Amino acid sequence: MKKILILIDWFLPAYKAGGPIRSVANLVFHLKNNFEFFIITSDRDLNDENHFKNIIFDKWIKNYGINIFYLHKKKLNYQFLKNFLKKEKIDFIYLNSFFSFNFTIYPLILFKILNFRLKIIMATRGMLSQNALKIKSSKKKVFIFLAKKFKIFNGLTFQASTEIEKKEIIEVFGKKVNIKVVSNLPSFVKKIDNFSKEKNKAELNLIFLSRISKKKNLLFFIKILKKYVFIGKINFFIYGNIDEKNYWNICKKEISDIKKNNIQIFYKGSIENFLVGKLLRKFHFYILPTLNENFGHSIFEAFSNACPSIISDETPWKNLENKNIGWDISLKDEKKWVFVIQNCLNMEEKEYNQISKNSYDFAVDFFKDGKIIDNNKLLFDN
Repeated sequence: MKKILILIDWFLPAYKAGGPIRSVANLVFHLKNNFEFFIITSDRDLNDENHFKNIIFDKWIKNYGINIFYLHKKKLNYQFLKNFLKKEKIDFIYLNSFFSFNFTIYPLILFKILNFRLKIIMATRGMLSQNALKIKSSKKKVFIFLAKKFKIFNGLTFQASTEIEKKEIIEVFGKKVNIKVVSNLPSFVKKIDNFSKEKNKAELNLIFLSRISKKKNLLFFIKILKKYVFIGKINFFIYGNIDEKNYWNICKKEISDIKKNNIQIFYKGSIENFLVGKLLRKFHFYILPTLNENFGHSIFEAFSNACPSIISDETPWKNLENKNIGWDISLKDEKKWVFVIQNCLNMEEKEYNQISKNSYDFAVDFFKDGKIIDNNKLLFDN
């Protein structure tokens, strides 16, 4: 059985960093009978001052059926990594954050110093998209320039989750880089028997469940609610970790400026993974006007919990309207967003419950697609 070492800034029970945690968790849960995984990660969640409770640090433990090492001081030790690689004879290294110093850049430098000839896969997780690179663009440009100059990423294989992401990697590193296009694995879909949900005409309960940052583009939808007139009552619930406080302050200012009796907006904080499914099933539609997603785990979780989605067209989830499971809309077309929201307000229970069931059925069919699992196995093929 091949041995795979995964380096990632945050892993379960962490949840605040969102997609990358879910991507790695799904990978190891689906493939742990095919490969032996070792995960080295930090001892706390994103932006947390305190470490996890009831977890042993700085020692290999079995958690979730996986070998995990939670680093207490959040830094990889030169001697530790050297001894581990010699002892375990790892077949592949799997990296999960293009811009992470502790869990990508530092290890890559160590591998070169130690002269270990390792097979390394770099999952860029959508970080090289044009919209993602626009955020803190100056720092990222300098980083990419230095990475190229010192050949930090030379010799490894990039994982792109879509053909679009492949093009994004080529735009940064050129056509000579080695790229495998392998979609992220979805979460397991739990059985739902009852799709009946109360939906009154002129009433709408919406949920945003993602990190609060420029990339997730929450402010766009808040401004839609502020700028346009809607006939009916909208309750908009926001869940997610505040990644960027200045951005959230702008969002709060816009929310406070909405003086409409028919629109209520609530911020409910972040929520742990095991509560997500039950929460999503309470809402009519999932909202995500994101600037970019290389997969969009929260979108799939919405579908798998019978919650149709209204999202931007900057994700792999396309043609939702034709599938009758939601809408993917250009961020340049505000009036289409308004039209869709009003259409959802006008929707009655029978029509809504059919879209809800369609969303769940779509998730089940996607999950059952064995090709996705086979392709992920081939990611670690010679």
